[in-house]
Amino acid sequence: MGTEDALEAALERIEPILDALAVGITVRDIHVSTLEAAEATQLAVSPTIRINGRDIQPDYIENTCESCGGLCECEGDVDCRLWQYRGEEYSTAPVGLLVESLVQAIAPNGMQSSESRESRAYQLSSNVREFFEGAGSDESDCGCGC
Repeated sequence: MGTEDALEAALERIEPILDALAVGITVRDIHVSTLEAAEATQLAVSPTIRINGRDIQPDYIENTCESCGGLCECEGDVDCRLWQYRGEEYSTAPVGLLVESLVQAIAPNGMQSSESRESRAYQLSSNVREFFEGAGSDESDCGCGC
């Protein structure tokens, strides 16, 4: 919840840079709804933001997400990505992190990143696997995967 709004805000902030460099950005919003789709798209954790195919924060932790859990009619918790930026933790992708990641991708030699953006081998998180494997497992399940 809120990640799409944060991305939209970040894109608005870098619009002058995009215009000055005559660079365009294409945003693909992919909602993954099955375990098969998670594996096919190599979704490790939710939500994920990739630039040029690379997760902007490949090292992640997950935490109980009250806003997503509130959408679920099942008993149990829903875990989402906990974003880390400048020594703080955020339940929604911080706009500053998104702006820095986008600028780094547009002009990689003009900005030194303080955090590694290196890719790591794909591995679906146990939380995402459990979320999808739980969907539809019995008649009382609401289908959210909890």
